[in-house]
This record gives sequence, C-alpha cells and structure tokens, in this order.
Amino acid sequence: MSNNIWIFNVEMKKWDKIERKEIPNKSTGSLLQAFVYNEHVYMIGGSYPAIIIIDPKTKQIEYIEKPFKDKNDNDITDAFFRAQHVLIDDTIYIPCCFDNTVLKMNLCTTEYEWIRVGESFNRYSGITFADGLFWLAP
Repeated sequence: MSNNIWIFNVEMKKWDKIERKEIPNKSTGSLLQAFVYNEHVYMIGGSYPAIIIIDPKTKQIEYIEKPFKDKNDNDITDAFFRAQHVLIDDTIYIPCCFDNTVLKMNLCTTEYEWIRVGESFNRYSGITFADGLFWLAP
C-alpha cells in the first residue's frame, strides 16, 4: 500500500526505490500478487487500479489501467482481485472479487477480455488450473 516499490540487489546488498504512480481508488490501493514473466515483474492491483510492470534491470515502469477502468463504474466495496491467478503460456487469468468475471489478458499484447462465469451474483477470490479445467473459488 506504499507509494514506493523497493528492489533489493542481492549481489550489491543495495536497495533501490521506484515511486509508484498515484492513481485515485476507492479503497486501500493495495497490490496483492506479483509474478515474473519475460524477465519483468508484474504486480497486480488488489484495490490499486492497475497492473504494474517493472523491468528490474532498467527500473523502467509501465502501467496497465484499461481493464480496471472498465470496472470503475461499479460500486467497489471489495478488491478488484485477491492473491491468485493462473498463467498459461502468454495469457493470465485473474478472477474478479465484485462480479462474476475473470480477466483474461495476453501479456505480450495487453489485449484482454472480461469473461462472465456463472450467475451474476457470483464473486470470485481464487482460480487454479488442473486436468485441463479452471477451478474458481467463491
């Protein structure tokens, strides 16, 4: 929930700081999950309305905000996402916490779609992929 992202260089035993862009949000502004893909760190906003992409070598930072803006009209009383996603090849799947959708995004192109799953009142906190099937936790 800090406005700073800290990177520790293990070899040099040195900390570097990157300031996180301030984006208005209706909650804590938290980031609840992260993963490495194609030598970049992806930090997924829980209630922070963006996915942050960091190149740890150059400290360059990018933001993907469009999928969150699609949901901005909702009366957000929960996080966009919790702490679970599925990454298959170049595509990430992240279940939404305040409606019955799953974000499907191609990480190479950032093209995405919101896939509706189940009844309109469903909300999801987790996802996994096993035996060729996706499993969603309510």
